[in-house]
Amino acid sequence: MDTYNYALRDSAYIDNKWCYNIVYYPRRKNELTFKGDFWVNDSTWAIKNINLEVTKSANINWVKEIYIEQDFEVVNDSLFLLKRDYMLSDFSFQKKEKSGGVYGKRTTVYDNYEFDMEKPKEFYRKDLNPLDINLIVQDDAFWEKNRLESLNKDEAGIYTLLDTLKTVPKFKSYYNLVSILGSGYVEIDKWDLDIGNVYDVFGYNPAEGPRVRLGARTYRGQNDLWRLEGYVAYGFTDRKMKHGLSGKFLIDPKTRLIISGGNRRDIEQLGVSLTATRDVLGRSIASSSLLTVGANNRLTNINLSALSFELEPITNFRVSLGGTFRTLSSALPNDFSLEYVDPDSPTGISSEIRQFDFNTLLIYTPGKRTIGYGVERRDVNDTYSTLLLNYTKGTKGVLDSDFNYQKLQFSYSQPWQLGGFGRLMSTVELGKTFGEVPLGLLSVIPGNRDLFLELWDISQFGFL
Repeated sequence: MDTYNYALRDSAYIDNKWCYNIVYYPRRKNELTFKGDFWVNDSTWAIKNINLEVTKSANINWVKEIYIEQDFEVVNDSLFLLKRDYMLSDFSFQKKEKSGGVYGKRTTVYDNYEFDMEKPKEFYRKDLNPLDINLIVQDDAFWEKNRLESLNKDEAGIYTLLDTLKTVPKFKSYYNLVSILGSGYVEIDKWDLDIGNVYDVFGYNPAEGPRVRLGARTYRGQNDLWRLEGYVAYGFTDRKMKHGLSGKFLIDPKTRLIISGGNRRDIEQLGVSLTATRDVLGRSIASSSLLTVGANNRLTNINLSALSFELEPITNFRVSLGGTFRTLSSALPNDFSLEYVDPDSPTGISSEIRQFDFNTLLIYTPGKRTIGYGVERRDVNDTYSTLLLNYTKGTKGVLDSDFNYQKLQFSYSQPWQLGGFGRLMSTVELGKTFGEVPLGLLSVIPGNRDLFLELWDISQFGFL
């Protein structure tokens, strides 16, 4: 009552229910309020119909008008259910009457409510993702059969407009450009292939000098049950080819059982991340940066092979078991040394590390929401925290591996919303290495000489 004024305008029977038509409008200007009218039942006080329009004086950025209309269906004396929900928005940079803008309309119709249908307990335990695009996107024949309210002339014309735009060369060029900038890949539909990532094409580091990289991945659709991805790179100073290749296969969609494996022979910088990663195709900061501060000469040659099995027994809780074999050596021996004391070497010193590791990884991401059911799913939110526990067992002698050791690592990441300033990502990492290992196998404190900060997706840890 402190916000609106009300006035009785009419009364009538609606669906055999006596209802009053009441007009309402705000008491004060410049508040985020509505004006309009509604029909309300005389005994249950349930709303039968209501329309709401944002007042002209309400200050909403880039919104000139909002109109909402809702209809409710009478089920019994005490239950009214939403039957139709209509919303219209007028978006504009200016609130002048003649200013240009964009209209947005949404109509939702509800029907076939069913109550008192007993279901087994397993039905309610199923994790049904309401954001799954496959539950929403259907062909035209489906909507012609199931649409509860026919499209009007303007709404039907939108489909014709979109189909026409796809044939306009200038629009297609703009669309393709935005798609490439957003995804980083150039789509080649007839080959079911994406070329990229375009942001990794050029790079520079002291070991390779100027560097070019060309990559590609299979892409039949966002719900592919398998995906192959690879790249080749060439350094103009060291005149050496580098490569990376990985494959992922979704064996069981229900438990999210994924087998993945790959190999990478390239140059990377130790200390990019404190928590160990087995990401075969992970981008190396040192290998792709064009602008850095200071000498970036602590670079390592790496030949990494990995195989892992990933499982998601509970929603947002993933388990990974796998093994890696890698060889490490300095890419710039005169500036950076990975030598260590080796009693088995004729000189007593070795400069190359050969190591086989067995890994067990647990990742819990409470509140994470995804869409899709393929081998790669897309996140629809970034407000969830991440807890990671990683156990690594190095085994000497396997594939001529050099060291026995154990490593335990824990990581906790939490995003914080700082009002209008943006989001702060805080991360706590703990770990310990049991056994004697050289520099190349230690958890080096992270450092970044790049002028641009690269944010690593926590989902990369332990997975290919």
